[in-house]
This record gives sequence, structure tokens and C-alpha cells, in this order.
Amino acid sequence: MARILFITTELPFPSRSGGTIKSLKLIERLSKNHDLSVFALTDGNSEEQEESFLEKFSITTYASFPLKKKRNLMNLLRSYTRKIPLNQYRNFHQKAAEIIHHLSEEADMVIIDHYEMGIYLEYIITDKLVYHAHNAEFKLWERLANLEREPLKKRAISLETQRVIAAEKILMNTCAINYMAESDKIKFSELGIDVPNYVETKHLGSDHWLKLPNMEFSETEKCLFYMGSLSWPANSDGLIWFFKKVWPMILEEEPDLKFKLLGKGAKRDLKKALKKWPMVEQLGYAESPEEIMSKCRVGVVPLRYGSGMKIKVLDNLYRGIPMVTTPVGSEGIAVKKGKDLCIAKDEQEFAQGVLRLLKDKKLWQQYRDNSREVASQGYRWETELKHFEKTLSS
Repeated sequence: MARILFITTELPFPSRSGGTIKSLKLIERLSKNHDLSVFALTDGNSEEQEESFLEKFSITTYASFPLKKKRNLMNLLRSYTRKIPLNQYRNFHQKAAEIIHHLSEEADMVIIDHYEMGIYLEYIITDKLVYHAHNAEFKLWERLANLEREPLKKRAISLETQRVIAAEKILMNTCAINYMAESDKIKFSELGIDVPNYVETKHLGSDHWLKLPNMEFSETEKCLFYMGSLSWPANSDGLIWFFKKVWPMILEEEPDLKFKLLGKGAKRDLKKALKKWPMVEQLGYAESPEEIMSKCRVGVVPLRYGSGMKIKVLDNLYRGIPMVTTPVGSEGIAVKKGKDLCIAKDEQEFAQGVLRLLKDKKLWQQYRDNSREVASQGYRWETELKHFEKTLSS
């Protein structure tokens, strides 16, 4: 039984996003077989969640620190003064560093969950550091820079990309194990960067939905489905693009089409884009989203930038809701375009993919069956967690 310290960017309980789902699954597994301590940054309003978390899991020591630094120009300038990337700066506080330093003194290993927590490397005392990457962070910034049209913003984002690459290299070269999705390892390889001590990991979703019966075309409504954190910039960007560019083309042929949107935290720009479309039902967070999903005919995951495996895509696969997404949305998942789902490269192809699935029962059933088969064969939590724990102790 190892003494493990797990440090992460937020309390992953209750888990309501792709990142927190994976973090909580690891905590649950490790707490059963090891002496596990957890440190989490919080927003300062999580006392009830923290109490419930400690009641549910066998945590040896738990500590947290409230920290909320916004993603704005002032903090960007401050991050340059400190010579660290913006998101690492936003997740750093000296008092948090002192807590982590103290906790690490009693640990055999420290698991650094998320790239942002790499800012605490110099404060950790242990013989074994483990990095659990949720994505190749630099790729998110690089893709965002490619989408930006304003020259000064484009330059600033490109500079941030380079700062993130440097920080990720330091983190990976320091750790004894680097857990990372294969698609993210490939992104580093394309830059000529080797990921030392690499061990493949997968970021999964609601695989228990595989036990639910198949959806039936005749039992669904003419309705689209989306579920994801609306505060995450990549999700918000994709939805704004969809409702500006794709949705009007779909409505030209299907004017009575509905849309069920699950998620919380929409910012001003997304709210403005949604305000134009009263047929879009904003449902917030749902405890049982599969009940809503099962009544919708097509799932959509419009992503223009991002990195890592997309849990919202996997959840559609688990439930067997035929789906249209983008190359960014499908990366890292062993799906085939036109066989398991529709992967659209632009707004016209996205709209046509949705329209076809609304009408073509045979194709709809093909995507339903194939998507569930892909998820069942390659994306199960029990297999992933056994692999993680085995390689952690090797």
C-alpha cells in the first residue's frame, strides 16, 4: 500500500465535467487500495461538497485552498512578470504551495492532476512524481491562435502557446511517469518533442449507459442534443459557431426542429447567440441526462479547438445516439467517419450530416449500433482503472 498525494485544480465532486469525471474515478480507485491524500483548489464555496466528498471516500488527509484568478489581461501581464504561463499563474498561490509542500513530505508519490498543477513542482518533496495529463495543453492554445483574426490577440495567443510548450516539457521531463492519451502524445511528437516515461491513459465517460436498451428511431423526436460545460471556452466557441453558421441552414429544411441544451455556466457571448433561438431549450445540469438524450434524435458536438479525448463524444457513443461532430471532437477515439458517426469539416457538411440523420432511419440505426460497439470494445472504466493502477506501481 503506497502513500499517495493527489493534487488537482478543483474538487472533482460532484463530477460535472469530463476532467472531473476522470479525476474522481482515479481518487475512488486509489482510495480503496492505497493510503490516499488529496489537495484541491476550490472556488471558496464548496464546504458542503467537501463534506460529502469526505463521507463518500476513504481519504487519509484532505486539504484545500480557495483560489479564483480570472482569465484577463491583468493576470496575463502578471504571469509574464512571474515568467509562467497564464493558466499556471491562475492556479498558483504561495499558501497553497506551502500546504502541498507539507503534505508531500509524508508521500511515497505525488500525482499531479492537470498541467496547471505543474506550477507546484519545486515545492513537492517525494521520490516519485507522476503527471496525469488531461490534454496536450499547447494544442488548445495553438488551435485558438489559428482561429483568431485580430492580429494582436493572435500574436498574444501564439506567444502563450510557446510558453505552455516550455512548461509542459519541464513537467514531463521531471516526472517518473507521464500518463497521457495517445492522441496527445502524437501532438508532442509532431513538434519533435519526446514524452519520456509515457504510459497511455484514456479519459472516459458514462460507460454504465451501455447497459441501457437501444434507442429507437420511432421513439425519438425531431430534436438535437448537446451536453457539456458551457463555461469551458472551447465548448462555448463551438456552440456559438454552430448557432451562427450551422443552425440557420438546418432550420431552412427543418423549421420545427428543437434543440435540448444541457450544461451550466454560459457566458455573455453564448447567451447572446442563444437568445435568438427560442426553440433551444436550456436545461442546465441534469442528474439523469440519459432520459433527455433518449428522446432526441441526433447528438451534436461542434468543437473548433481543444485537445484530449472528448467525454461528450464518448457519452453519445455509450448511449448510442447518432452524432455529428468535427475532427477536433472525434480525435483520440477509434471511430470511423461515415461508419460510426458523421465527422464534418465545415458548417455545410455539419448541417447536411444533421439533416440526413433526422430523416435516414437506416443510417441512424447503423450509427447507433456501431457507436455502442466501439464504446463497448475499447472504452470501459474497469479496464482503464486496472491499467492505471498496475502501471502506477511498476
